[in-house]
This record gives sequence, C-alpha cells and structure tokens, in this order.
Amino acid sequence: MANILFPKIPLLAALSSAMVFLAAHDSRRFANLSQSADTQEEKWVDSVFNALSEEERLGQLFMLRAHSDKDTAYERQVEDLIRKYKPGGMCFFNPTYLGTPEKHAELTNRYQAASPRVPLMIAMDFENGVGMRYRGNALSFPRAMMLGAIQDNRLIYEMGREIARQCLRMGVQVNFAPVADVNNNPGNPVIGERSYGEDRYNVAAKAFQYMSGLQDGGVLASVKHFPGHGDTDMDSHFDLPVIPFNRARLDSLELYPFRMLAKNGAGSIMVAHLQVNALDARENRPTTLSRATVTDLLRKEMGFEGLIFTDAMEMEGVKKFFPNGIADVEAFKAGNDMSLLPVDVGASITAIQIALADGSLDREQLWASVKRILRAKFRLGLTKPQLVDLANLRRDLNPPEALALKHRIISNALTLVRDEKDLIGFPNLENLKFATLAIGDTNRTVFQTYCGQYASMAHFNTPKEVSDSLGIKLLDTLRNFDVVLVGLHGIRTTPRPNRAVNPEPGPDTIYGLTHSELDFLRKLNEKNTIVLTVFGNPYTYHWMDAPPLLLQAFTEDPMAQQLAAQSLFGANDLNGIMPVTAASWARFGQGMKKIFPQKRLGYALPESVGMSTDSLAMMDGIVSEMVSMGAAPGCQILVAKDNKIVWQKSYGHYTYEQTQAVTNETIYDLASVTKVAATTISMMKLTENHKVSLDAPMSNYVPELKTTDKKDLTVREMMAHHAGLQAWIPFYQQTLTADKMPSSKIYLHTSQPGFEVPVAKDLFMENAWADTVWQQIFNSPLSDNKNYKYSDLDFYLCARAVHNLNGSPVDVF
Repeated sequence: MANILFPKIPLLAALSSAMVFLAAHDSRRFANLSQSADTQEEKWVDSVFNALSEEERLGQLFMLRAHSDKDTAYERQVEDLIRKYKPGGMCFFNPTYLGTPEKHAELTNRYQAASPRVPLMIAMDFENGVGMRYRGNALSFPRAMMLGAIQDNRLIYEMGREIARQCLRMGVQVNFAPVADVNNNPGNPVIGERSYGEDRYNVAAKAFQYMSGLQDGGVLASVKHFPGHGDTDMDSHFDLPVIPFNRARLDSLELYPFRMLAKNGAGSIMVAHLQVNALDARENRPTTLSRATVTDLLRKEMGFEGLIFTDAMEMEGVKKFFPNGIADVEAFKAGNDMSLLPVDVGASITAIQIALADGSLDREQLWASVKRILRAKFRLGLTKPQLVDLANLRRDLNPPEALALKHRIISNALTLVRDEKDLIGFPNLENLKFATLAIGDTNRTVFQTYCGQYASMAHFNTPKEVSDSLGIKLLDTLRNFDVVLVGLHGIRTTPRPNRAVNPEPGPDTIYGLTHSELDFLRKLNEKNTIVLTVFGNPYTYHWMDAPPLLLQAFTEDPMAQQLAAQSLFGANDLNGIMPVTAASWARFGQGMKKIFPQKRLGYALPESVGMSTDSLAMMDGIVSEMVSMGAAPGCQILVAKDNKIVWQKSYGHYTYEQTQAVTNETIYDLASVTKVAATTISMMKLTENHKVSLDAPMSNYVPELKTTDKKDLTVREMMAHHAGLQAWIPFYQQTLTADKMPSSKIYLHTSQPGFEVPVAKDLFMENAWADTVWQQIFNSPLSDNKNYKYSDLDFYLCARAVHNLNGSPVDVF
C-alpha cells in the first residue's frame, strides 16, 4: 500500500496525545551513550576499556545466541563461547516453549559467572511481556495492534514499567522493544499485530510510552525495526524486503516514529535488513550494512547518541548476500555498535582484525562503540554480575497486580466498530431470545460461558470448515432466536502459515479464514440479527460483508473473551478505536464510544477494586476446615465490590452424602442474610476495636443473661452455633388469631405511638411485644450438647450486644 489515509480528527487527537506524554516523562538515562558528565561512570568505562585486550574489546561488540530449551551439551558450548570470545551480551530464545523461567535464570547465572571481568548484557524479545517467550509460565500482555486501539496511553506506560520489572526479575537488562513500525500493509508477514497500527502519530505516541516505561523501570529499550518494516509483504528472516518509496514518503511516514523517539530518550535502536533505495541505491545492500542509513541518517541527521544494534545477522535478509564475517565488517563500517547473533563470532572477529589491519575499518569508530556499550552497562548496573534469585521466581512473574493491569488494558482496547441497531448493552434482554455460536472452536468457549451469565443461552459450535449439511441445520435452528452472538475464532496472527512469498492471497491463505465459514457467516447475517465478535486480526474484515453489529476483540485470550461478553451486556464501557483501516466500512480511528450509566454486574480481579487476591485466597483454608469439620457439606463464595464480582468459587457437595458437587451454577436459597451482612460484620468490627472479646461471656454485653442458665455462654460459642440454644422459637404463632390472621391487638397497618416495630410492609407490631420476645429468648431451654446446631437465637443475642454497646441497632451501626 503506497498511500495511507489520515482522518483529520483522530490524527490530531493522536498527535496531541503524543505531545502531552512527551512532556509528561523524561526517560533519558540512556539517551546519550556517546559521552557522560558522570565522572564515576567515565572512570569505570576508561578503566575497563584500558584493561581489555584488543580481542576482548572486539568481543564486546557482539551479542550471541543462547537457548533455555536445549540440552546440557549445548549449554556447555555456549559457556565455552563466552569464555573464549568474551562477548558483550547474550540474547535468549525459547522457540519450543520447553524452557522455563527457572531454567533461564539458572543459565543466566552460569553465563554471567563465565564472564567475570565484564558482565554480560542479557537481552530478549519481550515485546508483550515475559510470556511471549515463556508461554504458560509467565504473563503476556496484548500485542501491539490491540494496544493501538487504546485511547488512554498511560496504560501503555504502566505496561512498560511492569515488563521492566519482569525483565529485571529474570536478569534481563535489554528488551528488544517497542516495535515502532507503521503497519499499513495487511499482507505484511512479519510485523502485522506487532505494530500499533497504520497511523504514525498513534504509533509514535504508544511506542514512546512503552519505551519510557521500560527505561524508567531500569531496562534498556531497543526501538525497532529502523528505518521501518511496516509496508512490505516479505519477511527479512527469509529474504531481503524492498521498500520502494521516495525519501519524502519515508520522512512523512516510516521514519516519523523513529525520529521522535530518537530525539526523546531512546536508549537503543535496532536496524532492520531492508533494501531502501531512497537511502542507499546499491543492489542487495541491507540497511544494516548501509552507512548512509546508519551513520548519515540515524546518527548524524537524527542526532541519535544511543546504542545501535543490528537485527539478527543470521537472517537471510543479510546472510543471503554477504558471506560470514564480511557481513559484520560491513555492519561496523556502516556505524552499528553491536552485532546481534553473528553466524560465526570467531570468523567475524577474524574478519574485523583483517579490516583493522588493512585500514578499511576505522579503529577509533569501533572503540567509540565499545565505550558506548560499557556506558550502557554502567547505567544498567552491570559493573558487577547481576545474579538471579530463583526463589519464588514464577510467583514474582505473575503478580495479581499485573493481571489487573492486563484486565484494564484489554477492557480499554475492546472496540465497538458497528452498532447500527443500537442493541449493545441489551437494556431489555428479558424480552430477547439469545443463542451463541462459536465459529472455529468446537468446544464451549469462555466467551460463550460468560454470555450465559447474563441471560438464558443456547450454545452452538462449528469448526472452521462448515459443511453444507451442518450449515443448513444451523441456519434452520438459529432462525428461532432473536439475537445470535457469534464469536469468530481460530484466526492467525499473520497472513500466511509459512511467512514465505505466496501467490495472490485469498481466504485460504490470509489469516486462516476459510471459504465455507465466510459463506456461512454471510448467510447467517442475512437471516438473523447477529452480533459478531472477532477474536483475532481485524484485517480479516476485508473478506466479510459489513455486519450491523461488530465488536473487535483482537485476541483469543480468555480474559478478552470474558471482557467481550461483559461489554456486550453493558457491564463495561467501550472506548477503543480501530488502529488500522481493515475495510471500507472499518477505517482507522473508527469506534463507537459506549458508556453504560447503569451497569450490570461485571467480573474483575480483586486488585481492580482495591482488594487482595492473596487475602481472599485465605478463604480456601477456612472453607476447607468448615467442610472437614462437618459444619456444612459445601458452599459457594461470591465477593463483589464496586459492581464487580472479584471472587466466585464453589466448594464441597450438596449434602453430606457427597453425591453431587457444588458448582458456580448451583442455585442456593438465600436466607438469614442479615446474620452475615450485618450482625457478623458488626461483631467483627467491635472485636477489632477491642469492645468485644470472643471468649468472654455474652452476658458481659447482654446483662439480662446473667440471671439465666446462659450466663457463661461465650461469644465464640454463640457465633459458631455451639452454644446449645434451640434452633428457633415460632413467636409469630402467638400473635395470630384463630383464623391465622395478625391480631389487631398486637399489629396495626400504620405506625402509631406504641406500635412502632416494623414487621412487614404496612404492618407494625406493638412495642411491648418486643420485650415479650426477648423474655422468651432469655428463658428458652438450653441443651447440654454443644455440638454444632444452627440457631437463630445466637444471632438475636449478638445483635442485642451490638445495640447495647453502641446505642444503635445493627442496621444503623
């Protein structure tokens, strides 16, 4: 795509946002690595540099590959390379996801021990968190395109700070992020969802926030992929992509985010392997090996004084055209400071030594790069090895506060693209008959489950290939429903499965869509009112007819599915905007803001409402003890605050026979709520304030008990229903007439002097009868058996104690 549409209002809003946040932060600790005003820093840099031999200095220019998912023989080879060549750093990988954070930490400590003189810079691609490389073991935040939909950029900064914390906990000092590529090509096989979108201002503002969060958190950010990998249909891992645009176009679009971040504190920038003729017209000359690009444009014209990394030198975009060793010589001639993942570091060092000897490579330029690397290490605290503490590592990488942040980010990114019928929120859902349909997932999805929390739902599923017979059957069944909530699943993050150059793309090759699912969706849209939620890349819209109601959810993440369901039913506001133009009817900046003044009950994490997951988890032990003691066969616990359910868990069984387990779908009869919601909490507060002792006699607080057989019963016994009191007293029977109606001697239909005790609507009891009730409680029979027996009387007495101690009843207290 040679051109990009810039809608005026969204663009101005994004530009304004970018400028505001540039003023809000000053993340410049790594901005100038070419020199320093810190005398301690310069003293350390000079002392280390002077102590290194020439070969050791050359080693600092390289960052080598390391894996956390390989065998011990491989690990020993890496240690040998470190001891032999003394590289400046290591970049970890875990492509099989078999490596663990603990293994990563263990290897980091081993490899740092192998480099005692100058500690290693440890790097990784944690673009959206540690979970990107350690899937299932650590938290992942949404990909950049989803973040591009967010209008509150402070959330991106908070994410950057959290990822920095994760990095340092893993012993990682360099994060190859953020991606500052402007992705305006739906066919891009390598950037796509890794970009914040197609608008240069939005990309720049969000990349700046992420960079600032990382660097304020003590991690060196590396902005990539300079000079811009967004508008290409080729992957530089497999070949050399060509960027055919003139310099004016590059300045107005691709270069804009890099220029802004270079001027505003970026600590490092990664140069991509691209053929950009407007910068260097030599044939098959990657930008990584172009002095016009690296030195003239980035270093001189943009005034960038941070570290410059090459992209991986083992990629075909450079390796295909330059032999081993020569490529690294050319990279350093171009002005790069650090070569990432050389094919053969020994051959590269030898080639550099030859180039230094024949004068084709500037020695002073290389030594300036070494000193930049050493300054970066000083500012990262790498004057001595930073060892990783393995204790509680997994827990520290997955704190509930980070999950709560992820929850806020996803909630803010969900984008209501279309709502032509003004249905979203479903204010009159009791009048509608709902069904859900998952396309591309044959199991009950999280989205379907949570939709079912708001209304009675019939659930249906279909694979991605929808056969004619299944399609006909589903269409016939679904026409009986007023609204069908459709979830589109199984969408790939990249256009093609193998990332290679393919023939003209179509539904079979783009993002995993199939002809049959698109045809079925089209027919369903014609016959039913459907609400389509896309759990994947919005570029899939290109092959769809415009649905009248469309929610863009970007990802299959269970948290996104849960929040999508909540938002459709009016439990969460919708604020996202489209980060890209995906179709003529879904353009950049489009998004319907939906604010629900009267929200339905939603779901969130305890930390989202100021509560603690760890504190609430203590209930597990309490309930386990309750069930094991036989106090109850099972129960449900639901905690809600600020209109959000933050804890919902079921325990045990329906009965002591344990024939049926309690689930979150189990329905209980709610009774005696006041005992828990008022009396118990009041007694807890009084105990906390040292006005009540659980092991003191209740008669201390209810003096009328002192002359009864209940004088020695403790507060604890009563609250635990172990006091031996009878279950209840049918007081009401004594107030009824022979025909079972309220006696007019005891009740009036209006409140009058002497009849002021409310019993029910328009029914008031004689005040004196309250004293009669209390005397019956005081004089009630007491059993010698103090085994558990549920009793109303226990809590009547607790409520009286609250009143006596404070002069007000529990409903007032």
